[in-house]
Amino acid sequence: MNIIKCLNCGHEFFLKKIYGNNEGSFTICPECGSSFETDKEVELSDRQSKRVDEVYNAVYEMCKTLTENENLEWDMYFIG
Repeated sequence: MNIIKCLNCGHEFFLKKIYGNNEGSFTICPECGSSFETDKEVELSDRQSKRVDEVYNAVYEMCKTLTENENLEWDMYFIG
């Protein structure tokens, strides 16, 4: 995990979440609440990664049920 120093108040904290919009990536200081740009990326833990896979697979099963197609291709187009 990356340690970030707030540009506003100087508070140092672990970078846990990055937000994004059409202007770029930013994070929010938990101490003062100010936001600032960052080029850092947050990696998912193994537990979080496994959970994402579980959710994708559950949504895929739902798509098969909704379309009544047991042979539906596993595709992020449908899952997304």
